[in-house]
Amino acid sequence: LHKKSISLAASSFALTEIIVVLLKIIVRRTRPFEALGLKTLSFLINNTYTTWNLSFPSSHSALVFAALPFFKGKIKYYWLAFALLVSFSRVFFSLHYLSDVIAGAIIGFAVSTIVIKIFKPGKSFIK
Repeated sequence: LHKKSISLAASSFALTEIIVVLLKIIVRRTRPFEALGLKTLSFLINNTYTTWNLSFPSSHSALVFAALPFFKGKIKYYWLAFALLVSFSRVFFSLHYLSDVIAGAIIGFAVSTIVIKIFKPGKSFIK
């Protein structure tokens, strides 16, 4: 793992988060537990809900999927399983709609893929 790879990953995560925050401000979608009167775990509300009181897109999903293009080999499949579990948990605990996590996953994966293609084409990262 090279310093340039770490810099590209950090840049991808930062750009992903900027896009997510801008979309949250533009779309202003209420979280499902609030909009639909669903129950969720109180510690999840304190840690995520009060930070950004908006649902679309999912920042957690965006960031775990933004890491995916940086992995190669078997670890990529383990990370994909982890990313899917994180995304599922966001829907399961009524913090996001399914469309929120799908959009977040697409944004994160796309941003990192584009950054890699532009700045380090054809190179492998973590094996």
